This record gives sequence, C-alpha cells and structure tokens, in this order.
Amino acid sequence: MRMKFLASIVATTMLAGTAFAEDLRIGVEGNYPPFSVVAPDGTLSGFDIDIANAICAKMKKNCVMVQQEWDGMIPALNAKKFDIIVASMTINEKRKKVVDFSNLRRPVAMGGAQG
Repeated sequence: MRMKFLASIVATTMLAGTAFAEDLRIGVEGNYPPFSVVAPDGTLSGFDIDIANAICAKMKKNCVMVQQEWDGMIPALNAKKFDIIVASMTINEKRKKVVDFSNLRRPVAMGGAQG
C-alpha cells in the first residue's frame, strides 16, 4: 500500500519558489477516498483538500487545486505543473532523492485494529 503517512506534504520549493506568486498551485489526486475525492459536480473534497486549504489560509495565498494522476504526481511537480503536492505518500529513499518532504506527518494504522 502506498500510504503509510497521513498528509505527507511534498514540496521542492514550498516557500522559495512560491513566496511571491499570487496563487499556490497544489497537486492533488482526487481518487483516494476519504483523503481526496472528486464529486459528480467536479469539486474536490477530503482530508488532503482540507489540509491544502489550511496551508493556503496560513500563507494567505489563493489555492488552485491541480488534479493529477498518481503515477505522474512527482514528475508533474518537478516539471513545475504545481508548487506542492498534498497527498498521502510514503516517504522512501527513491522519492527523497527527487523531492523534499515536510515533517508534517502522522503514522496511521491500516487494515484493522492495531494493538
């Protein structure tokens, strides 16, 4: 399973590249309920979307959600299609070589009760 951490926020230049931009473009998937879901009317919702909106509010930026298929998420970030990724993403050595992860994450138990 690709998710071990909840709300791992990935950014190559969270503040440096976006400090003067009007909008904060955030890469989200929209296909991973309850974290990121697209409603029939096209609106995005879920925990990741709430986190993204909270980041924009804290930074006093306008949020622009950019929906991206999961497999293209990191390549799209590195191609500057968006400024940050807000998604539940496992941190591993391969990914740490191409993106910087925030330290905002919380382990979650998956697949039933954990004692």
